[in-house]
Amino acid sequence: SFFILLLSIIYVSANKKSIDFQDTIDDDAYYDGDQQEPVHVNLLQTIDCSYQCPPYWSEPILQQKQSLVYPTSAFVSLKCPYNAKPKAKITWFKDGKLFSPELYELFSIDNMYLNISKITMYEAGLYTCIVENSLGKLNRSFQLIVQGRSLDRPVFISKSTNLTCYEGDNVTLECLFYSDSSPFVQWFLQRKSKKNSHNHQQQNELEFVK
Repeated sequence: SFFILLLSIIYVSANKKSIDFQDTIDDDAYYDGDQQEPVHVNLLQTIDCSYQCPPYWSEPILQQKQSLVYPTSAFVSLKCPYNAKPKAKITWFKDGKLFSPELYELFSIDNMYLNISKITMYEAGLYTCIVENSLGKLNRSFQLIVQGRSLDRPVFISKSTNLTCYEGDNVTLECLFYSDSSPFVQWFLQRKSKKNSHNHQQQNELEFVK
């Protein structure tokens, strides 16, 4: 009987999982991005990522979808804290469409952070980060709600870029901005005058475009 009991202990130990799942609900639960229901993980346990592992949240994520309310002109930082090996790629979406923050004046990316320097009503929406490597992926979303009116000057949304074209080409210049009032828009054309034979300097002239 002692030999049978010893075999039972060895069998149970060999099948013990490295992560202990709790039967009771924990407020500090991690949420698995591939499931609708939260997966409750004992926070005292650590995931062995010394060799390789799929992405996992490195900080407690209380909600897979979080609602955030900010006043206009506030600084906002959306965070997707994770660890993974091999290194994971993080992709951002806004309202279900692929989002490229580098194309916009107010946005910047700092590793796992999506920062908005001075939000306007235009930045409101559903933001989703997807973290993925060859072993798996996870995601979380932020419903960003912007309240109030901005009494500040108009804010440029898109970054300005240089265009190279040939003579006779049709060119469209686009200037995207946000304003809660009715702004007065003017376009100016900067021309370079020919070199002066005396001082060899160029003069820049601004010409109003009607």
